[in-house]
Amino acid sequence: MGKPGARGQRAIPCVAVVIIDATGRVLLGRRASGVRTGLWAFPGGAMESGEGVHAAAVREALEETGLVVDPVRLLRVVTNHFEAFSALVVVVRASVVSGVAQPGEELTELRWLYPSSPLPEMAFDGDARVLARLAAEPGFGLPLDLALL
Repeated sequence: MGKPGARGQRAIPCVAVVIIDATGRVLLGRRASGVRTGLWAFPGGAMESGEGVHAAAVREALEETGLVVDPVRLLRVVTNHFEAFSALVVVVRASVVSGVAQPGEELTELRWLYPSSPLPEMAFDGDARVLARLAAEPGFGLPLDLALL
């Protein structure tokens, strides 16, 4: 069990978007600011008030990568604990609908890689675990039911 976040603080709901292209590559971004600056992670961030998982994943992917995506599978839910806060992260798999990958303001660069490739230094352990699971079982996850999320 990880250490708790700031005392009395509730976990912030977030999404992480595992964007996979037609060849099976996954898109990672190098964090420009915030926790774990300079390390690599899936695009994502905090959900806005009243926003569902599907909408948050589409918005975060567009803001951080310039890609329009279609979130299709729920991969996992993880809690990340930091000194000042905790984040409850819903990790979803998405396919590319349109756009050209380019880093938004929150990322310094983007990198496509196969899940079985050597990984750059990852910001979050859970992201590396998702990549390992994708390498072993490419179709894992549950269908993302828009009525529920």
